[in-house]
Amino acid sequence: MIRLTDAMNVLSTHTNESIRSAVVLEPLDEADRKAARQQHLYIAPLKVQELFTILTATKEG
Repeated sequence: MIRLTDAMNVLSTHTNESIRSAVVLEPLDEADRKAARQQHLYIAPLKVQELFTILTATKEG
């Protein structure tokens, strides 16, 4: 199965027990929203503060 986010610019991902989330920098069109519903995915807006935290976070490497 192709994941909805495979062709998107994923800024971050998070897993909490059985729940996985991803922050993407793509606008979602109606086809994306339909695919999300078919895959039982929940879409929610991101607060500006959350986006700023993600974009300014340093990654260990």
